[in-house]
Amino acid sequence: MSYDPYREHPHDIGQNVHYVYANKNAQHASYITQRQTQQQHSFYNEYPGAASSIANLTFDGLSNSRKSKSPPLDPELEALVKLLKEGSDAIIYRYLPCTELLVQCQQDLRAGLETFNHRAGGRSCKRGYDKSSVEFYSTYIHPLPTNFQHKNASRIPEQYLSAAVSDLVKLCQDAEPKSRGTQCSAVKDAFLGGMKEGESWGLRRWMSKHGGALKACNDLEDVLQKVQKMDR
Repeated sequence: MSYDPYREHPHDIGQNVHYVYANKNAQHASYITQRQTQQQHSFYNEYPGAASSIANLTFDGLSNSRKSKSPPLDPELEALVKLLKEGSDAIIYRYLPCTELLVQCQQDLRAGLETFNHRAGGRSCKRGYDKSSVEFYSTYIHPLPTNFQHKNASRIPEQYLSAAVSDLVKLCQDAEPKSRGTQCSAVKDAFLGGMKEGESWGLRRWMSKHGGALKACNDLEDVLQKVQKMDR
């Protein structure tokens, strides 16, 4: 009986088949690379200036794209763009942080008042319960200027942030209870403020002053009107 290597070593069959196919794939890839190289050489031999022309075209295109600049804007349009950016920045970096503080304080102080009323054991904080108004102020109002400054140090421009924090400190001092019998609700109302005879006071007035919403809205309205009048 003749010697059959695949019968004697069947585990080598898979390895041999894999080797044959890998060798054929490598030979095919090498053949394609050689053909591409030969075609390129044939093309450049037939057209000697093609390589330099392609290189110059690519270099000039990159250079022109880097050197090209946008045409200057019309002065009136440029002024409108600047005004639009200033108004948008005022909304993002001044109005929104101040509004967030107002809304958060309204929620926290109302919830805190309910908590202190519950702790009073039936004797309402509104009537003045021991030192509850002082604790209420220390818990919910006194830390606000420091927290607001730390939260918005990288958001609100420095000149606006300093002025807002300074007025917020004064507002907190005005709301601080002057005696043990001060009502918790009076402390809350003195700080939050509201509207009276068409004018705001307390934290609402602070938000209107430092949020810059009125000026930003007026500027954006002015931009809209001028854009509508421009030639299309």
